[in-house]
Amino acid sequence: MNSATFCQSRRGGFSLVELLVAIAVIGILLALLVPAVQSAREGARRTQCNNNLHQIGLALELHAEQFGEYPKDGERGHGFGTYLLPFLDQKPLHEKVDPLNMSLPPGPVVPGTGDIPLPVFRCPSHSAQDLIPSGYARSNYIGNDAIFKKATKFRNILDGESMTMSVGETTSEHAWALPGTATTDTAPNGGGGFGSPHTGGMHILLCDGAVRFISDSIDLATFQALGPPSGHDIVGEF
Repeated sequence: MNSATFCQSRRGGFSLVELLVAIAVIGILLALLVPAVQSAREGARRTQCNNNLHQIGLALELHAEQFGEYPKDGERGHGFGTYLLPFLDQKPLHEKVDPLNMSLPPGPVVPGTGDIPLPVFRCPSHSAQDLIPSGYARSNYIGNDAIFKKATKFRNILDGESMTMSVGETTSEHAWALPGTATTDTAPNGGGGFGSPHTGGMHILLCDGAVRFISDSIDLATFQALGPPSGHDIVGEF
């Protein structure tokens, strides 16, 4: 090999310093890219969670139009989610469970009923198993006790539908087919029934069908005022 060829060969490769610089640049780019990708994915999951609550809100409105009131949680042993099934494109499942005429059977879940996971009741940010320990399908949305402890009529929401919460997120062992409500006595993610895996807060569904994302640091008095439908509370900014 003559000297000219040797010099051309040397100029065609990378020095060790250049290689290390290239690796460092790639590392920096990956360090910037990974959080951005994770943030985008969480944003998509939050959007889906928001959409789930919009669907549940629409189902509640359709139920109220047909029956004149919200479903009562625990009626014949069923959770309020069971009564929303025909309004969530789950009419065959609703007919199989038949909550308007049949009580929830005691003991283990009847296969093919309350053990069927329904995406509309699952927050995609919550990574827990689809089934809770009892064998029932999980729900990440729980009702406001002040609304669902009885069959509330819209005309009885005296504090205003836009100032009263109907449903909120939960990370508890809750199932869509089983009774279960929570109160607004404790702040979101503060150890009570309401909370979410989302950073900084959780989604709530208001009685007018609107979905809001509220902060973990919401004023406790404001959060408590969102609970009673006719408590004559003054709801602050949220």
